[in-house]
Amino acid sequence: MLNFNQTKRTHLKTFFALLLVTCLVFALLGTTPVVSAFDVETLIRQHYLFPVTEEMDKLLEQGDWEGIFEKQGDPHSRHYSPQEAQDYLQSLEGRFGGIGVAINYVDGYTVVVRPLPGTPGEAAGLKTGDKILAVDGVSIIGEPLSRAVTLIRGEPGTVVQLLLERDGSQLNVRIVRAMIEVESVQVEEVSPGLYHIRIYQFAQDTAQDLKEKLEPLPGEKPRNFILDLRDNTGGFLSTSLDVAEIFVPAGTLLYQEDSTGIFATAYSEGPKVLADRLVVLVNENTASGAEIVAGAIQSRESGLLLGTTTYGKGSVQSLFTLPDGSALKLTVARFLTPDKQVIDGNGLTPDFYIEDSERQWETALQLIESPVFGELPPLEEAFPIEIILFPATGEIYLQGEAVILGDAEPFFYNSMTYIPLRFYSEALGYDIEWEGTTRSVVISRENFELKLPAESQHAYLNDEKISLPFPIKHKDGRSYLPVR
Repeated sequence: MLNFNQTKRTHLKTFFALLLVTCLVFALLGTTPVVSAFDVETLIRQHYLFPVTEEMDKLLEQGDWEGIFEKQGDPHSRHYSPQEAQDYLQSLEGRFGGIGVAINYVDGYTVVVRPLPGTPGEAAGLKTGDKILAVDGVSIIGEPLSRAVTLIRGEPGTVVQLLLERDGSQLNVRIVRAMIEVESVQVEEVSPGLYHIRIYQFAQDTAQDLKEKLEPLPGEKPRNFILDLRDNTGGFLSTSLDVAEIFVPAGTLLYQEDSTGIFATAYSEGPKVLADRLVVLVNENTASGAEIVAGAIQSRESGLLLGTTTYGKGSVQSLFTLPDGSALKLTVARFLTPDKQVIDGNGLTPDFYIEDSERQWETALQLIESPVFGELPPLEEAFPIEIILFPATGEIYLQGEAVILGDAEPFFYNSMTYIPLRFYSEALGYDIEWEGTTRSVVISRENFELKLPAESQHAYLNDEKISLPFPIKHKDGRSYLPVR
């Protein structure tokens, strides 16, 4: 049972709205009360998360709500037309006519996050990163996501024409709309005792579906899970918290902060599934409700996050219906993780930062199978290369050929053999240099840079702070890497 302890506005039911076609928007919805234009001014003054400045106050008196949100730099608050409001509310039901793609707004463009499996969007060959420039000849460049959603949606069986930009070239794609009903969660046994859980969105029944899929799993043997939240842009908050509670022990799941600074906390009464090891896969499209789940698991130390820094969408919007059928979506709060990290604008930093999707999966398997959970094998297992060391003579053979190391001899420490990091990195084709200003070893190649500060347990991969899965030793002004 999930408990909420809120000190104010307990009449509001909080959840995330995932639009399929999906936009990254967060909704705090109750019964979407009908309010007058005068009430809108009161609502903004009383409930808007950000203080109304003198300049914004003038816009408010003029009824220029969009101007207020633009002045604040708040992309999530906005006024919906009657049709847009209808589409928005329909999307919460999880069943509608469309093409089945998750989209995001990036630098003025509507961008495909991913096509959903088994949908017309997938069948048409839409790809992650595709920019949608126009819908049926109508440009949507610079338009809000809700505009794109309204144009792309339509009756099943009708046709929608998309103008895309992919890898610098434009192409037209003709797609027949269909009724979109997406399975939000899948569970697959990868190997005995290891299960891959893929959650595409947090729909109303996702948590219940997940529980039903996990119940038949045998309980007598170790049960390890890889929870895949990559490209999951969110869903209902209540569902997200129910999913988090499946894995997180009793205690805090979430903090909520509003304009008064008062915190409202969501609690878990205990995990529904005991996981021996849990790895959560995340990426730059992991957002909102998915970040809440990942943040709860990470900060409560229920599992490890692996992938790239998440999107950073942790604000809450409330939707109010106006007399003409339009609606106002207003940012009223923001979420914090159990250890009070602010998600909005920051995202979550994974415990293991890895960009390549295939390596993410391979590393997740390594973490699950590691003798000590949370420790990866030495770097040479992640970048395989044959190195043969003869301790008695100090000779080293690389791919069968003898290599001279000069005076940088290998050494032994805590049952591990250490070889010069420069030798290893250059053998793999990386450049390596010493950065005196930061006292760091810098390993680089193309778009890859790994900075290893001297005598530190952390490193910086492309400027993202990560924990080292292996110890780096420094001796006589040189850095050494462990090998087996």
